[in-house]
Amino acid sequence: MVKTFCLKFFGVLCSAFMLSLIGDSAFASDTDTAIIFLSRSGNTEQLANYASDLTGGDVYRIEPSPEYPDDYHATVDKVKEEMNAGILHGFKDIRIDLSKYDKVILATPTWWGHIPSPFEKWLHTVSADFNGKKVVTFNSHGGSGIANTRADLEKALPAAAFGTHLCVSGAPTKEQVENWLKENHFL
Repeated sequence: MVKTFCLKFFGVLCSAFMLSLIGDSAFASDTDTAIIFLSRSGNTEQLANYASDLTGGDVYRIEPSPEYPDDYHATVDKVKEEMNAGILHGFKDIRIDLSKYDKVILATPTWWGHIPSPFEKWLHTVSADFNGKKVVTFNSHGGSGIANTRADLEKALPAAAFGTHLCVSGAPTKEQVENWLKENHFL
């Protein structure tokens, strides 16, 4: 009985040691699609979740750093101040190995007619990694439409191969997302 316990305990220790060596990569999905988004209200996050459900893609969230205020109006004032001063707000450290993906879904709200500056700043840091990637883009908005969103994304990623853009006021429906992904051969 003691011998059995020792063998089981040794097996657990060996497994834990092996997992520490190989890390999370052993459990990463084998998808060729990355879904990268920034969301404040949850509308863009809903698209990311639908896209993940439909494609099995890996989801990554770009988060502002420092965080914006919880109050919507205080955030609007801060964003407007940053835009007027030409400041690109920071983002929390995020590591995405884009070499694992052939296809990328970029999803963002539109703030003052543009992509949010934390998203733009992140794109500038990884622009070269998008060379030759098939990229489809999405924006949610509260009345501004597409505005400069698509142009901002294309400017930030000149070497990407862009598919179509989906622009939705408020939250998207799963049917909208599915049709858009089919149109772009992501499904």
